[in-house]
Amino acid sequence: MAYLLDSGLALALNNTPTTATYASGGASGATSVVISAANANIAYDQTITGTGFAANTKVTSISGTTINFSPAATGQISGTINFATTWYKLTDHNRQSIEITPQLIEKEARMANGTMRKFIVAKKDTISTSWEFLPAKSADIVDGNYSGSWLTAFYNANVGLPIYLKLVASKHNDPATGAYPVDSSYATAQNTSKIYNVFITSLSKTVSKRTRVTDYIDMSIEFTEV
Repeated sequence: MAYLLDSGLALALNNTPTTATYASGGASGATSVVISAANANIAYDQTITGTGFAANTKVTSISGTTINFSPAATGQISGTINFATTWYKLTDHNRQSIEITPQLIEKEARMANGTMRKFIVAKKDTISTSWEFLPAKSADIVDGNYSGSWLTAFYNANVGLPIYLKLVASKHNDPATGAYPVDSSYATAQNTSKIYNVFITSLSKTVSKRTRVTDYIDMSIEFTEV
């Protein structure tokens, strides 16, 4: 039986779904609405749903209690307004393996009797992958997700900002410290994922071939957990 898996990696500028209450404005054709109170969890590019909003409406800017959005409202906005995470799926077209490398932030020292003592401050992951002979243009790839040119532009705009990375892969739930994983907690990539808050720590690309329609590139990227 055939089935589909979600893209292995996806990016978001925020990951704080929230709601707000309509206060005023937002007539049919409007591109802004006023909510009842300021909400710091509302961010640029979040997807908006609720009465009066068109499909695929997104936040374009926020100023106090005024939310600007696009496309325009299809009817009078009212009631509860929902703001959801917007994920941008990176293509699996010619993608190589995804590597997850744990990094331990730790202190260790030998005691007077020679015994090693170790204190783990935190564990942070580095996630990296690469693509070979990838069409730069998203419209030319097999899964319709975001490709090389889009990813380059995203990197240029957000290289210094913490962003969110979703890794779609099978896993067991992490047990408590000092315990064993429970085998029944295993979940496949069809219904589980892990979300990281990361910086993009490196990106490189090589233009392998150019045509009048698109370039073909080899690209690699690395993310490091905040």
